[in-house]
Amino acid sequence: MPQNWLIDPASGDYVLENGKPVETDSLQVPAYFRLKTPRGKWLYAPDDKYGSTFYTLKKQQSQDASAVERVAENAVQPILDDGRARQAIVETNVSARNEVVLTTTLQQENGTLDTLILPKLGA
Repeated sequence: MPQNWLIDPASGDYVLENGKPVETDSLQVPAYFRLKTPRGKWLYAPDDKYGSTFYTLKKQQSQDASAVERVAENAVQPILDDGRARQAIVETNVSARNEVVLTTTLQQENGTLDTLILPKLGA
């Protein structure tokens, strides 16, 4: 039974079909929220460790791909810790406009791979 509503990573909006949100079991949704939410800034977060620290990279104006990967790995680690994912693969590419594009692939316990691509990360 689906537990989340699918999110379009490019717009941040829910994906709709016939005016209703599309339900999904994909780990894209929890990964999206953990990556896009500044750590400690979401009202409904279970603790102050929820989210990412990409905003610190933005303040430093860093385009270091390895720093972006480390931040992303730390942000999705709780999904591994709570047993929803067996493995997380985080990769970065630099676009033609020198923007970091983050690709996060999470392997569910049943072997399904869920990939989330975040263009224009803002870091």
